Amino acid sequence: LPIAALFLKRDRFIRSLSFLLTSSSVSSNAASALSLPTITMPPPNGVLIFCHGSGDTGPGVKQYVESIAPKASLRSLRNAGITIRYPSAKPRPYRLMGNSVTSIWFDRIGGMAPSYPEEVEFIKESSAAINAIIEEYVDSGVPPSKIVVGGFSMGGGIGLQAAARCRHELGAVFALSSYLCDDSLVYDILGRKPCSTPEDDGVGSGQGKEEVFCGSDNDGGFVPALLTSPVFMAHGDDDDFVLTEWGEGTAGRLKGLGVNIVPQPFLRIPDTHHEMTTEELRLLFDFLMLNVF
Repeated sequence: LPIAALFLKRDRFIRSLSFLLTSSSVSSNAASALSLPTITMPPPNGVLIFCHGSGDTGPGVKQYVESIAPKASLRSLRNAGITIRYPSAKPRPYRLMGNSVTSIWFDRIGGMAPSYPEEVEFIKESSAAINAIIEEYVDSGVPPSKIVVGGFSMGGGIGLQAAARCRHELGAVFALSSYLCDDSLVYDILGRKPCSTPEDDGVGSGQGKEEVFCGSDNDGGFVPALLTSPVFMAHGDDDDFVLTEWGEGTAGRLKGLGVNIVPQPFLRIPDTHHEMTTEELRLLFDFLMLNVF
């Protein structure tokens, strides 16, 4: 092409580009001047916080539950607008695994048996994390009576611990194949005057360290959720890892302190080891749909 023609094409291209940029700027300014409504998602009708066992994760227990739970039960929860939240514990060194790092809600000192002392520091930290999730949903508009917290094995244990530190009247608490240590601070919390702050027993986190309670400013009137909410407990009858009598013993002590343990008598799942079963989850979800959701 002649030189003049090339310059003509160049000038046309520059004018076209300038027009596009100007139009885009005008459109952007016009859009920013509009007062558009903010679209926010409504809160769920209810929340089920399901905590995993030691060495597992939130996604892991989610897959487990969804693979064995009755489809009809999961469908009922979904149709009722219930969100199931599967949080993950922080990875930490675990004494019972030679200090290998794994996802645990708390550590164990000496062994599995409830006669060993309770590890306090990680329990307080994890309880606070679970209660922060509860507060998140309460702040979003979910009534505490429509919030359930619990889990399997160590996850059920941290559910009991978190509920003992929460003053909201929750819909329910559940613990499957779970137990508390004989010296657990939970028993002390339930036996103390309203809103008193449990003192450290010297294990793990130091003397005199105060805890922050879910929904409480520690200014009076604190009644633990564990005393105001039904607690569903069940255990495999053939569990040789977390022994059935450990779970049953915990249920008995909690009941003696005024906790509403359901069902009664203590629910033993026949022919079941340290695991969740389809029938156990059916019973749990049926209980929640009937009494909470």
